[in-house]
Amino acid sequence: MAELEASRLRLQEEQRACAELGTTCALQLGELACKTTWLESVTLVNVTLKSRLSAKIEEINELEAERDDWQQQASQLQREREEFQAEQAKQQQECLKLQKELRSAQLGELKSQQQLRIAQMTAKQAQCEQERLQMKLNAVEADTDVTTCKENLLPQLNVPFTPKLHDVGRLATPRSTKCSLYS
Repeated sequence: MAELEASRLRLQEEQRACAELGTTCALQLGELACKTTWLESVTLVNVTLKSRLSAKIEEINELEAERDDWQQQASQLQREREEFQAEQAKQQQECLKLQKELRSAQLGELKSQQQLRIAQMTAKQAQCEQERLQMKLNAVEADTDVTTCKENLLPQLNVPFTPKLHDVGRLATPRSTKCSLYS
């Protein structure tokens, strides 16, 4: 009986050990189930994160492509701006040159106008002088005709001739000297 009692005690100990082992196994199975669920949820989150990350990477690539396009456009605009500024500077130089030429032409025109006025005044003076001389000439010719006529007639009339008619100095003041430079 002592053997039976020892076997029973050993069997009880083994049952306790099996119960403990079953409890430990159950706990570990529960823990394994929790970890499996956690891993599945992490995997789902990772898939979601991976797809979101892929979308973000694609968006970043598109933004970089747009940025490259903008940089190319900015470079093109910068080149065009520099070309425009160079053309504008060239046109300003041309404008300054044309303004100088215009001022020179205007000065030349003013000088020509002054010379024309002087020439017109000189022409009027010459015309007045010509008219004055013509009047003197006419007076001299008239006096000469009168003198010649008197010289021819006087001997016939027996009237003494006065040399005063031959005095050209008396003609120094013309009969009509109206002449204006600006008429």
